[in-house]
Amino acid sequence: MTTRVIEFWGFAMGKRLCVVVFGLALLAGACSSGVKGPQTYKVQADQAEPAGKKIQFSEWFPGKITAQAGDTIVFHNASSEAPHTFTFGVKADRSNSPAPDSPKGLNAAVFAPCYVKTGATTSLASCANHALPAYDGTGYWNSGAVFPGPQAKDVQIKLANNIPDGTYTFVCVLHTAMNGILTIGKDRTAPADVAKEASQDEASAKTSALAVKVPPTEANTITAGWGTPSVSYNEFAPLQITVPVGTTVKWIDRHPEEPHTVTFQSPFKSPADPGATAPGGVKNGGDYSGGFANSGFFGGPQPYALRFVKKGTYNFVCVIHAGMHGTVVVS
Repeated sequence: MTTRVIEFWGFAMGKRLCVVVFGLALLAGACSSGVKGPQTYKVQADQAEPAGKKIQFSEWFPGKITAQAGDTIVFHNASSEAPHTFTFGVKADRSNSPAPDSPKGLNAAVFAPCYVKTGATTSLASCANHALPAYDGTGYWNSGAVFPGPQAKDVQIKLANNIPDGTYTFVCVLHTAMNGILTIGKDRTAPADVAKEASQDEASAKTSALAVKVPPTEANTITAGWGTPSVSYNEFAPLQITVPVGTTVKWIDRHPEEPHTVTFQSPFKSPADPGATAPGGVKNGGDYSGGFANSGFFGGPQPYALRFVKKGTYNFVCVIHAGMHGTVVVS
């Protein structure tokens, strides 16, 4: 007869005990966690915005989780405005990540559910398999973009019974600061304790985010977003600018990686709509007197600019981030 040691939690005293148990049937449970049976863990992307702020938190809450084969992870997008993906098979350095967009529009291998058994590649631009199996530690497993709002549905991922012990990275393909770690094979934490840790991380992230200030800018220039890799203020600053006829107004994205659009008279209901993220209408630097104009995705130091040649009030939005809007008044 084979002897094995198994750990368990003493319910009465709350102390961890380790006893000697005999029998071959206990081989797989040797020194396992006190959390017994299949568990369900919640991993949250982002969090609700603080009152009066339009802040996107490109973080996981919690960023680390320990589970076992057969468990379930529920992915929840808690953002008020930003889409996120829940993705296995993409490296933390993004060296094998498919691009979110292409000249033809948004990449279906990123924005739609996708499973590729052979794994992710930078050239992956389509997906033949949209059915998501239990995750066994291999391949490219992508939830697709989960957009925020009341219609958003949680994504469940079952950890296959044969997933090997080890460490696995989960990411949001759309936001490079969002790298989480799943560990399989160590003692699990109770789901309630994981939720408590996530809540504490949320509070800390909110405090840090509120300390980020809008950067200064020059005359006739509007800041289109700012922040840090994990914090994005999805706002235009100032919200309204007044200029005389003939003035060129510039928009500069001052966030290190979050893209935006500047879109006048937007016909789009979603960033997934055809043409929503592509340049359209009046070209960058052109004369604008009204009508449709769309910067398309833009970011970094290269600005988007329009020369306003007619008096009026012109409203614009970012089609990617709900509620991100501004106004140019031409006098």
